Amino acid sequence: MKKDHMRNVTYDSIFGIYYSSAGVMQNGNRILLSRVEEDDIWVLPEGGVKLYETTEEALEREILEEMGFEIEVERLLWIVENIFDVEESDMTPEFPPGKYHDIHFTFLIKPKEKDGDWLKEEFYGMEDDFIPDTRLKLVFRWFAPDELDDINLVPVCMKQILKKIPDHPTVVVNREE
Repeated sequence: MKKDHMRNVTYDSIFGIYYSSAGVMQNGNRILLSRVEEDDIWVLPEGGVKLYETTEEALEREILEEMGFEIEVERLLWIVENIFDVEESDMTPEFPPGKYHDIHFTFLIKPKEKDGDWLKEEFYGMEDDFIPDTRLKLVFRWFAPDELDDINLVPVCMKQILKKIPDHPTVVVNREE
């Protein structure tokens, strides 16, 4: 089998294990978050890691696909284990009821370009490989740390850990029961 044979297959199993990469981008003291336009759940810009793709490559690809610009990955901040149950899913068939374990590597990132749409208070992007044959409009918005408690941010541990960027990589376990 050639190395590129499985490149477009996301590591996802019937046991609900999801392997992803997320980015913390800052503008002054504000942090960039995203959500699907029809939803109120905010997350860091992120995406699934595909087979034979590093976590950094996945993040670079996801940002380019969803926001349209290249980034520089500065350093690893957290390895987050997000353990949660989905009781009823009205989101997508990809999240049926069950137990999930999301392991994501979170990096400090910055745009390679000095200016662009990413500087706007709010801007839009597109997700077209999460649900087959569906394009989701994404909203990107900057938030100050003191605004995080007032929004629906997941995983919920992000409300606290985003308020203080660590000097060295840290493991965070978020268990929502």
